[in-house]
Amino acid sequence: MAFAQTRSLLPSPDERRRYQRVKVHLLGRYMLPDRREFPCQVINMSPGGLALLGPGIGNVGDRVIAYLD
Repeated sequence: MAFAQTRSLLPSPDERRRYQRVKVHLLGRYMLPDRREFPCQVINMSPGGLALLGPGIGNVGDRVIAYLD
């Protein structure tokens, strides 16, 4: 049984990220390169990046500034 619990914590073989993501629930806002700001919720993050939900969509490769509470 301990093996089954340990196995579920291991990343999938398809995972190629450098750092492990941690699930979080953080509120804040973000700004796109054109200076538009939108409210957001961060759903997971790592030292190398984060995933957030928000209404504004940027382009691939855009730099985004996030203000997190």
